[in-house]
Amino acid sequence: MSRLRILVRERRGESPAGSAVELTVDVPGDPIKDEPGTVVFRWPPTGESRLMLKVYRRWNIVHWMRKRLTGFRVRREFRALVLLREAGVECVDPVFWGIGWAPDQGRFEVLATREVAAAGRLSEAVAAQPREVRREVLGRLFESVARMHRAGVYHGAPFLGNVLASATNGAPPPLCILDLEKSVCFGRDIRGTRMAEFDLVNLVRSIRTRVGRADARAALQHYGLDEIGVDGIGAAADAYRSSKFQRSRRHVEFLVRGWLTRRRGGASRPPHDESDLVGREYCP
Repeated sequence: MSRLRILVRERRGESPAGSAVELTVDVPGDPIKDEPGTVVFRWPPTGESRLMLKVYRRWNIVHWMRKRLTGFRVRREFRALVLLREAGVECVDPVFWGIGWAPDQGRFEVLATREVAAAGRLSEAVAAQPREVRREVLGRLFESVARMHRAGVYHGAPFLGNVLASATNGAPPPLCILDLEKSVCFGRDIRGTRMAEFDLVNLVRSIRTRVGRADARAALQHYGLDEIGVDGIGAAADAYRSSKFQRSRRHVEFLVRGWLTRRRGGASRPPHDESDLVGREYCP
């Protein structure tokens, strides 16, 4: 079992200066997700009120350079989630983000959110729903995406697998958006922009893969587009050919656009806090 020493940098509802605290967390032997660069697990392992910890670990030179340019991705995700919660968008509840180092994990950054009880991925639940319920659920998802864009947040990966659906007794399940590590906050309404269009294209393609074109079109109408707009997103989804290069190119473009928008709007960009990268006590 791996042990993480986490230096918390920011907690919801508190200023970063007043949030600093150190936690010691044991990574369970059976995490929810265990990949070379990411591990996700519940903490504490038992109990009714638990957190979900998502750890990006084993930094290399690419991670270090990205951090120098764009800051900690868990901080971007944390602040995007805070903004969405304040805007009334259904998403996971952020608790804190932090950094650290461990012998077997290397340098890492971590995001903590509250666990959503009895919830599963919408990608797994949607196909089993009756058509009427399915279309209502997907329509509500597009309404949430519209509110997200109105709040100035670009998601970056709005797939059905990145939405939780809570278990219900036959009623349309409550939804909860998560996994905003590629998000960008613009500080203004982004509906009608390239960012919003790219989110919609990816969500439409995800729905088509799971339940078909008809349900995707019916749900898209709940975003607030007219028929011409719906047809335009559908055509863009038909023409788009997803690739790692295309996704990375858009991500860089939108990060730059977000930075320029904040600069023009007079909003000061939060400092990188380079001394935060890893404190002396976290270095090998």
